Amino acid sequence: MSATSEKFHFVFSHELEEQIQIKISSIDGDRTQPQQQQQQSPVQPTNDIFFSNNPSFIRNLSDVKRSEPYVLCQVFSDGQSLCIPVQTSYKSFTDKWNWNEWLTLPLRYCDLPRHAILALSIHEIISPTQVRIIGSTTISLFDSEGVFRQGIYDLKVWPNVLPDVRLKSSTPGKIEQTSNDEQILSNHTNQTIKPVSSAPVIATANLQYNRKQITSKPLNITWNDDSAYPMLDELSRIAKLIKTQCDGHTINQDWLDQLALAKARTCLDKERSTSKSMLLLIEFARTTIEDNECIALYFEPKCDDVLNYPIGYTDLAVYDPEIDLENIVESKHLKLSRSARKALDKDLKPNLEQRDKLMQILAYPPGYYLSIEEQDLVWKYRFFLSQYKKALAKFLQCVHWDKGEEVKQALDLLQQWVTMDTEDALELLGPTYHDPKVRSYAVARLRQASDEDLLLYLLQLVQALRYERYDLINASVIDSIPEEQSSVSNGLYENFASAIGQSDSTSSESSKSSLPEVDLSTFLIQRACEKPVVANYLFWYAYVECENNSSSKDKTTSEMYQAFVNRLLLTLKTKNEQTQQVRLSIEAQKKFVDKLVELTNIVKRVQGSAKVKEEKLRHLLLAGDESPVKFNFLNFDPIPLPLDPEVQIRGINPDKIKIFKSAKLPFLFVCKTTNDEEYPIIFKNGDDLRQDQLILQIIMLMDRILRKENIDLKLTPYKVLSTSLKYGNYQKENDDAILIYVFEGFVQFIDSQSLRRVLERSRTIRQYLQSKAIIANSEDVTLNDIGIPHEVLDAYVKSCAGYCVVMYLLGVGDRHLDNLLLRDSGQLFHIDFGFIMGRDPKPLPQAMRVSKDMMEMLDDKRFLDFLRHCFTAFIILRKHANVFANLFSLMLDANIPDIALERDKTVKKLLDKFRLDLDDEKAISYLKDLIDSSIGAIVPQVYDYFHNLLLAFR
Repeated sequence: MSATSEKFHFVFSHELEEQIQIKISSIDGDRTQPQQQQQQSPVQPTNDIFFSNNPSFIRNLSDVKRSEPYVLCQVFSDGQSLCIPVQTSYKSFTDKWNWNEWLTLPLRYCDLPRHAILALSIHEIISPTQVRIIGSTTISLFDSEGVFRQGIYDLKVWPNVLPDVRLKSSTPGKIEQTSNDEQILSNHTNQTIKPVSSAPVIATANLQYNRKQITSKPLNITWNDDSAYPMLDELSRIAKLIKTQCDGHTINQDWLDQLALAKARTCLDKERSTSKSMLLLIEFARTTIEDNECIALYFEPKCDDVLNYPIGYTDLAVYDPEIDLENIVESKHLKLSRSARKALDKDLKPNLEQRDKLMQILAYPPGYYLSIEEQDLVWKYRFFLSQYKKALAKFLQCVHWDKGEEVKQALDLLQQWVTMDTEDALELLGPTYHDPKVRSYAVARLRQASDEDLLLYLLQLVQALRYERYDLINASVIDSIPEEQSSVSNGLYENFASAIGQSDSTSSESSKSSLPEVDLSTFLIQRACEKPVVANYLFWYAYVECENNSSSKDKTTSEMYQAFVNRLLLTLKTKNEQTQQVRLSIEAQKKFVDKLVELTNIVKRVQGSAKVKEEKLRHLLLAGDESPVKFNFLNFDPIPLPLDPEVQIRGINPDKIKIFKSAKLPFLFVCKTTNDEEYPIIFKNGDDLRQDQLILQIIMLMDRILRKENIDLKLTPYKVLSTSLKYGNYQKENDDAILIYVFEGFVQFIDSQSLRRVLERSRTIRQYLQSKAIIANSEDVTLNDIGIPHEVLDAYVKSCAGYCVVMYLLGVGDRHLDNLLLRDSGQLFHIDFGFIMGRDPKPLPQAMRVSKDMMEMLDDKRFLDFLRHCFTAFIILRKHANVFANLFSLMLDANIPDIALERDKTVKKLLDKFRLDLDDEKAISYLKDLIDSSIGAIVPQVYDYFHNLLLAFR
């Protein structure tokens, strides 16, 4: 060997970014004629190579007709193509078919799987629209040892067939040798391969390899017709000797090498020309790195166990008779660790390391899956953890609810567990916990919540009904709680015993004083009978779910909600006179909404501008009882406004109606209340408001949490109510049945201006607020140094800070100047929550929207106040991250668009925003970096420019 060949150079395939190159040289040997065409006519044109008496690939100079063949190359793996086919250029040959052309495949070395196969087929053009297949062959790109092939190869061409791209191909160009020195494909007969069709002519539109045309039965293989042992073929033997010498794997003797190579090449050319098989000569490019020739070894990074199973081995199904049997080892472990150690576990105390691990488990977010080891650790120290109210949900997750003895222990311990918080009890109403006793415990904790708190969770509690037992929801009419029980109910739920009843050993007096065990649906209807506001929202939340039946699974759920609504209305009707009035008011609201939908649909069908539609709407309102909808909107019996049931409305002012310029045509109605006041509302017919309803509910909850900490950030959580969501209604238009979607809802109207309009009219926010202060010009209003009242500027700074944090935590996207609104009081707020959970219709969105226009009026002192409000709100809301996680987890099956899009990631994406992995100091630093990057961001300014440009063209 030479000195250079003493070193072995190699490179892993995943490190090569270069594309694969194959050289198509020439084709030699005899070509087998199709049997059918041989039998058609004994006399054939002598100038056609395909039917000439000399069926070789060398034409005589006297031949007039020229041949135009080409070679098609493509890489496959497991029967699937990995790239588009590549072919040689079109050439006209009068003698030997000799392309000598390098082809670059659109595939890199690093993208190749272990069992990639190169398929080559030779075609000949016989007309402008037809080609004839000459033959095909295949070869694996990696040899049996995982080395990428290099150098020259003579491949046997199988005549008149398409390539078989399976692992064990029936058209192999090279016979491999297995580990036991036996042939992969053996043959002891001289049979020839069967053509794919009797007439090997295919259309040019189907030049790509079609796997369906390949016969599934492996074909017998022969190298030469007189050779029964392909591995001993003389041509193959000589080619291997030349390749071994060229690769430097022989002793270097210059004088002997020259003689041997010359003799070998002469023998090789002779064997090729006299071969009874078609042979395609190709060459694989060699890999050179830093002037060193390397071999490419297949290697898959980040893979500890490399499996040498062939592609497709998973198709073999092996039946495991023990797969459905009980794991006796695990069952024995559970019995030993959880059954007979109750008395011993009561006195167990964890050591320091175990205590730290338990505290780490308690810090996990709701719904976090515990490993088997963590579950065993929690169960082992369950009595120690019973003094931690945050540990109850983790403990219940560890219980095997199919084990009777284990369930009994868990329910007994539940009576002794310290009372958990109301907001944490929401987790027990999710789909994970099915035991009625556990869910009743959660309901018992909710009964301690005030009506105000209950309304904040009511949207999620309605969603939790889908996880209740259907027989409980479809129960009979609810009886009210006896007055003597309800009067002492505030003190009855300090533990589970008072929530679901005492055990048999308790006295009869204590059992009489405890409230009966109730399910969630019963509890909600009981509260609805006691509080009309709860009844109003409960009806509309559940009524919308009755129409949420876009799939067969949803139809079953919608039937459950329909049963709940019927039960609610029946209970209100039969309870007492007060509940009967509530029932009548709900029916009046439903009629009012239906008539309002009819009215707006008539206006929408009117051709013309928004002004024309407004005149039509005004005309219909003034028609009174004679309007097409048969309802007098000018004056009707007082009813609670569905959006805000504490407000009684008795008519609509036709002089103050307005239709906004939008695709869905929102309608502004000014309702007259019984107190002779005006209540403006926006009615949307065609917009799905459930997502906005959810976000506004969360903003309202965040505002409530901040206010409990004496932090008032001047947020504006306006009211939103979705009143209809219908799927599957069909109507005929031009004799075509189409699927229509009907969305309805109310939005509270807040008098304000969009920041885009503010900047257009006043150029800056400061000038706008100054102009409003001049108009007010009250003597008792003290102006600051920039001419804006202190209260207005304080409200602006606080609301900017509050909404920056809230919008960031909820991942609200599509923040442009048209959905940022400013009130005359200085309060800034956001609208239009069509994109949440990090979604945004524009690329490269900012995590937080804080523009220079919003900050330009703040000096250094006020900017520090802005940062202080942001940091304070972020730290306070971080402490309640589990509450928001519980609320969103109950909304996962509500078919809300941006939640249903990535259902499994919703809660995780929400918790990631809180950065619970950081302490408070690092969290503040992280938020400060977000604010700094948002203020100086250029991309949102570009988006605002194009948004304004688009609006100008409308």
